[in-house]
Amino acid sequence: MIAGLASSRPHRLLRCRRATGPSAGWSAADAAVLQAVVVLFNDDRVARATWAALATRFDEKQLLDVLITAGGYRMVSMSLNTFAVAAEPNSEPLPARR
Repeated sequence: MIAGLASSRPHRLLRCRRATGPSAGWSAADAAVLQAVVVLFNDDRVARATWAALATRFDEKQLLDVLITAGGYRMVSMSLNTFAVAAEPNSEPLPARR
């Protein structure tokens, strides 16, 4: 287990930019959330089509949760990077951004 996830799930998350959807092993709801997070991080907003896909699966509170959770993790990562906080010993490094 890594951060409460089965050991294979974090690796699948790292590959989500290239392959999302049921064909990548994600449920439709999970794929919609991953797509929303990717476009939110890239464009600082969720595209209407992605938002509409999320809205078919989630209520308004859950939609807000997606934004708040993704934004919260983004804020933490920016802070840790700014303060040059070292990774925990024996942690697996993330791949470089493209």
